Amino acid sequence: MYDKETGKEPLLNAIREYKAEIVYDYKMMQGMALKKPADKSLEETMQYFRKVKGVVTVEYDHIYRLTDPVKPRTETR
Repeated sequence: MYDKETGKEPLLNAIREYKAEIVYDYKMMQGMALKKPADKSLEETMQYFRKVKGVVTVEYDHIYRLTDPVKPRTETR
């Protein structure tokens, strides 16, 4: 996910430099799914993209299904 005000140009430049691949560019939100280069580890790739200007979060790939049960939070603050 990237900051809307910063835009995606810094991220696109970082993707090119890192030789990653865009798997999906989300239209509903400011985010992209990327494929890491074969010669880089997942952790190393995530750390690299966390430092890119405008990137607000880097997450592991996952799928949310609308049919998945909702799990209530048990922690209190």
